[in-house]
Amino acid sequence: MMDLFKIALRNVVRNRRRTLISMFAIFIGIGVMVGIRGFMNGLQDSLVRNVVETRLGALQIHHAGYVASIEGVPLNLDMPVDEALLAKLRAIPGVRGAAPRIAFPVMVNKNDDTVFALGSAVDPANEYTVCPEEAKIITAGTALGTEPALVMSTQLATAIKAKIGDSITLLANDHDGALNGIELKLVGTYVGRMPGMEKTLIMTLGAAQGLLRMEGRVTEIGIGLKNPRAADDLAPAVAAIAPAPTFEVHTWNQLAKNITDIMRFQNTFLGVASFVFLLVALTLIINTMLMAVLERVREIGTMMAVGVRRRQVLSLFLMESGLMGLFGGIAGAGAGWALVLYMGWRGIDLAMPGMKNVRNMLYPSLPLSYILLAVGLATVGAILAAIYPAWHAARMRPVEALQHV
Repeated sequence: MMDLFKIALRNVVRNRRRTLISMFAIFIGIGVMVGIRGFMNGLQDSLVRNVVETRLGALQIHHAGYVASIEGVPLNLDMPVDEALLAKLRAIPGVRGAAPRIAFPVMVNKNDDTVFALGSAVDPANEYTVCPEEAKIITAGTALGTEPALVMSTQLATAIKAKIGDSITLLANDHDGALNGIELKLVGTYVGRMPGMEKTLIMTLGAAQGLLRMEGRVTEIGIGLKNPRAADDLAPAVAAIAPAPTFEVHTWNQLAKNITDIMRFQNTFLGVASFVFLLVALTLIINTMLMAVLERVREIGTMMAVGVRRRQVLSLFLMESGLMGLFGGIAGAGAGWALVLYMGWRGIDLAMPGMKNVRNMLYPSLPLSYILLAVGLATVGAILAAIYPAWHAARMRPVEALQHV
């Protein structure tokens, strides 16, 4: 077998031009596949980061039934919260922070302009440990601090002709359905990165609890994790502190199913695109090996005449093809990985329209396992592509092969 391997390696090196053409096709196919996967990983990490660290948190705790009725933003499905409960949640290994919140519908008024919006009340000191990117979305003014205040989307501010420093009147139905109002200072504006944030505002939790008459109560608790991807693993530990049937614990991917659908579509698209690139490269391998068989008919006949068996001829051509796939795969995966590492170190700033002051950095990345998978696919694919040419060579009759001109 080692002798066959040496012969196969010699044949690959001997036909340099044809070998280089075949290897170049695999180099391009694997390099593009690795590069796109690295970029896609960075894009998906950015999507998760924007959702988890800007809006949701990795986990959320609600009163049982709240998520099923979330479109109505019900205030009657609230729950008590105190520092002791938050401390227990923060003590869970892997948890970065816990933040109480209230979501509620609100009417926003300034002078004669009134607009319906979705309000979110947070405690800034806790909120920014759960969603550290939330403070960074502010494009004008400042983020929320310790004083009662609010920030709102630029679209909402434009609709009511509000400027930084203006006093804004908020009207909302409280926990019992009675209309109540409050006046707060607008300290900042932001542009929502995600759909649904066009007409939203964020205010301090204490002010919202007074407006809604919900002192000591909230509609959700956001949980920040050191590794957002570990949400499914840590959900049971959180559920042990906030047990059913009174409470429900949901992961970010359960709450943001549109994001998981987008990522699933991206992975499917990448799989199809990778298959097409690899198929084109392997088609060239088939052509190359068929040409090699036709050019080496007399050589194949000589080998059989001196006792080389058909299965050894078959193995020889499969080895040659496998070596081309291996070398081309290593070169392509190495080049693609180098590009991904460089772009991951440098980062890609995907500035969004209207958000020139906010950097949305994308960092391509790839695990070593995917590189090994890419090289393995190139090698195995090349071997499979050479099965017919190798079978054709092994089926030759020695006498007829020796008479071939």
